[in-house]
Amino acid sequence: MSRIQDCFELAAARFPGRPCLSVAGRVWQYDELQAAQRRIADTLTGVGLAGVPIGLLGEKSFAMFAAMLGVLSSGNAYVPLGLREPPKRLGAQVRQATLAAVLCAPELRGRLRAALDLDDAVRPQVSVEGEALDLVDLRPATTASAGASGLAYLILTSGSTGIPKAVPISHHHAVSFVNALSAVLPVEPSDRVLQAADLSFDLSVGEIFPTWHGGGCVAVPSAEEKLALPPYCEQEKITIWSSVPTLAAAMVSMRAVRTGMLRHLRRSLFCGEALPVSLADAWRCFAPGAELINLYGPTEATVCVTWFRYTGGLPEDLRIVPIGAPLPGVGVRIDPLDGHPDGRGELLLSGDQVAGRYWGDPVATAAAFDDTSAGVWYRTGDVVRLSPDHGLLFVGRRDQQIKMSGFRIDLLEVESHLRALTRAHVAVVPVAQADGRVSGIVAFVEGACSASDLTRMCGEELPPHMVPRRFVPLGELPRTSSGKVDRVRLAKMLQADGSMSERYGD
Repeated sequence: MSRIQDCFELAAARFPGRPCLSVAGRVWQYDELQAAQRRIADTLTGVGLAGVPIGLLGEKSFAMFAAMLGVLSSGNAYVPLGLREPPKRLGAQVRQATLAAVLCAPELRGRLRAALDLDDAVRPQVSVEGEALDLVDLRPATTASAGASGLAYLILTSGSTGIPKAVPISHHHAVSFVNALSAVLPVEPSDRVLQAADLSFDLSVGEIFPTWHGGGCVAVPSAEEKLALPPYCEQEKITIWSSVPTLAAAMVSMRAVRTGMLRHLRRSLFCGEALPVSLADAWRCFAPGAELINLYGPTEATVCVTWFRYTGGLPEDLRIVPIGAPLPGVGVRIDPLDGHPDGRGELLLSGDQVAGRYWGDPVATAAAFDDTSAGVWYRTGDVVRLSPDHGLLFVGRRDQQIKMSGFRIDLLEVESHLRALTRAHVAVVPVAQADGRVSGIVAFVEGACSASDLTRMCGEELPPHMVPRRFVPLGELPRTSSGKVDRVRLAKMLQADGSMSERYGD
């Protein structure tokens, strides 16, 4: 297997009549999806698109999965675009990824037109199973890169400069990931795997391709079904759960899941953010027959690189489930931090899953990747320590990046936008819950500010998860003795006064 789409094509050859995709209750077989894949690939090849990045913009549907496979099999790289991105940011993503074209759901063409100031001329369309996709050719209007040969996909992430970073994952990286994960957590042909992540979130890669590699079925709930996942899992006989911990925590807090509702599960996978022990214990009660696996990994190292099977019985001082041991072929190194005798340090990663660079951004590449004689090492920014009994333990971050509901947010990017809007000193602080999860972000602004105006203006430039839920005006931001903003003191202000948003709002 040399290309990531081989996961699908080899399974289609073995199991042509087996279900491979279920979307909102409708099921398609491997041979049906393969026919749609070939139709889209032929369309792209017919207009001369080869070796370039091609965007995908649309809700998860049969046509969008066919488009993803069609882009890959025509020798291009797919780039999933966020559905909730405001036009300005969507345009920045298209330009950063140097897209040559976009396969777009017709109802979203207006959003793309607004993002790129395109005319609304009739676009070529390709139709599969009654679903139409517009092919928006951007080659005359952009400097589309022809350097995407060998790439499988690009994932766009938050960047500290205010410009999205694009992570290029090659077929070699992606195939290495699927092989490594399948070696320790294989999917069987009888498995039905929950696919809850947006395609723009790289966890989706870990839900889709390992499933097809094993000949299983990818089960995609509709927006309405996603609000009631336990009944959906019962109806669809889901055997492998996959989600960020926040999604499970929301169901537990709303009492949307009861013992026995997840009786078909044989495995629960959590990835994308820290997994609290309290949540893991609650989940094991709801799905007692399923093994619980905590996965960890940054986008730059292809979905996930470590795993830990949780069976309970951790020491009381561990509130976060360990991230455990590396997958086969992954190298780990801990660079010690000064002043920490317990051995904690920054986690560095190497091996066949590490991307090695950012797309078109040599400055960010030099800051994050160390190219040594022993190979390329990625500096994750995550602080860990090593336990002899439980492997790697996640401690926190050494920079201003956070994970919230699986989204990676660089707080410096939010601050960059706010400074441009307010012309003032600003600081953005995460709101941490008792179990360590981040539930939101709060912006402190030096001087007077209008919370409603800033919310509206941020919403025009940032996706919803990056818009601060509160804006707090201060006469002066607190600073450390070295003159830096005292973020620890700001965090304590939030903890001390939960009514701050009411007292300082408009």
